[in-house]
Amino acid sequence: MLSRWTSQGWLRRVGRGAYVPVALDSLSSQHVLDDAWVLVPSLFAPAYVGGRTASEYWDLSEQIFNDIVVITTQTVRHKSQPRHGVTFTVKHVAEKKFFGTKTVWRGRSKVLVSDLERTVIDMLDDSAIGGGIQHTSDCLAEYLRRKDRDDERLLDYMSRLGNGAVWKRLGFLAEQDASATHLVKACHARLTKGNIKLDPALDCPQLVTRWRLWIPEHWKTRARRRRIPGEIPSNRRRITPLLDAVGGSHRRSTPRDRLANSAPASLASTGEVREIFARVKESSYWEIPHKAQGKCPKAHRMPAPRRGGQY
Repeated sequence: MLSRWTSQGWLRRVGRGAYVPVALDSLSSQHVLDDAWVLVPSLFAPAYVGGRTASEYWDLSEQIFNDIVVITTQTVRHKSQPRHGVTFTVKHVAEKKFFGTKTVWRGRSKVLVSDLERTVIDMLDDSAIGGGIQHTSDCLAEYLRRKDRDDERLLDYMSRLGNGAVWKRLGFLAEQDASATHLVKACHARLTKGNIKLDPALDCPQLVTRWRLWIPEHWKTRARRRRIPGEIPSNRRRITPLLDAVGGSHRRSTPRDRLANSAPASLASTGEVREIFARVKESSYWEIPHKAQGKCPKAHRMPAPRRGGQY
């Protein structure tokens, strides 16, 4: 019966066991669907609409894309699948990572779409489905401006996803936003080992050591960390205990200060200096400024920090 109706033009086959009715005013047209989202449950279930397509739905972006991004637990043989005049960009995800969705009605059909926080995470996890890292960064900036954002849910989703690259990318991109300070701190506390690219599709020659992230050349200005008002720079936070122990200071010294501190009595004992250097070296930031080296005994001076190419 379905075959007969299809041959008569009343139905159109869009997939294995999936048919859609042909509207009366478009019997001679190949594009009979007003909303291609209704095909997602029948073609890819269990699946949800995500990535850049979901960013349009949640008003994170005004850019319009020609394809529909679908994330499914089915085995994906072809990432790009044209169906019924519509191109679906399909990505596979493990069943344990299938969460953070919301049911929406599209006509008479129920379709799953990633919620606001999961949309952001999916684009940070794979910038290819996010429309590139620049578009992903713009969507994140728009998310941080929204009043209905849920940062706790965002962090919970990131923990459940279990991808260390997401923490690094989010921390780096959110670092310039004053309202995302707690997100940046949470990301830095969960840094994993190894260096990854900001966008695997781009050439990334610059390394941001504090995020263990390779970035493109034109992103160098974004690598300049926004300092929180009243915050002591990280290298000074790490070296202050050493300077205090040897009678120094983290402020710029004057000739009178250098003369007053030149007496051997102002230096700490060898054992104390060794203990302090061991504690500083174990920390994330242990580059010692040149000025601090003059406060230490000659035998225990640190080498000059590396310059160029790293931040």
